[in-house]
Amino acid sequence: MPHNVYLDESIRSSYFLCAVVISSSETARLRAHLKKLRTAGQTAIHMQTETTARQAQIADSLHDVPCKALIIDVAMPRRADLAARKQALEQACSHTFLQDAQLITLDSSNSITQDRQTIAQATTVKNLNFPHYRHMNSRHEPLLWLPDIIAWCYGRGGTWRDAVEPLVTEVIELYSSYAGSTKPKYSASIRILDGFSRRVWRIPCSEVRIPDQKYPGCQYMGAPGIFRQTVNSPPMRS
Repeated sequence: MPHNVYLDESIRSSYFLCAVVISSSETARLRAHLKKLRTAGQTAIHMQTETTARQAQIADSLHDVPCKALIIDVAMPRRADLAARKQALEQACSHTFLQDAQLITLDSSNSITQDRQTIAQATTVKNLNFPHYRHMNSRHEPLLWLPDIIAWCYGRGGTWRDAVEPLVTEVIELYSSYAGSTKPKYSASIRILDGFSRRVWRIPCSEVRIPDQKYPGCQYMGAPGIFRQTVNSPPMRS
């Protein structure tokens, strides 16, 4: 089914890049739904600037939204958000969500030039057929509010994460490649959302090249630590 992808970030002790997949047939209805969540005079929704009561209202409004989300979580040292964004975007470029999209929209930020360089380099090195993409201010594209909401709630954890986790179909964790990081580049534990319980399972960094059969329903994707769930399977054991 034709779909578009919308990307935004949330920065805490980790850097979270969220890619939200929306069917082309649902975009108009979802824009209208999100616009109704604004308060009088508000031009866009940014969870970081909302009151706690508003944050709860917005998070609760997503329970039946027809979309799915990918989270890329980069554990990073302080003041390394641009390096983490580059690393997360490199990973996102090869994901099927983006590869199969008709249009990709990224929230405008101070990293537009870096984003363009990252996308060009990633697609050239990996020989990818990258679809059309654009940067937009979220004031002009309400669908960019969705990745902002999901990434913020997921990053905050607890009941906030519970509110959006049914929308999140895959989480990829990376350790920062920033020079100040104590972890090697792309050493990772990949968290698979199990199809039965939706619990999150970690594949230890020490076992990133183990055979597929140790983790039923997962397929090794050809890079350290990169696995993807291929079927709904019983909970995995490590």
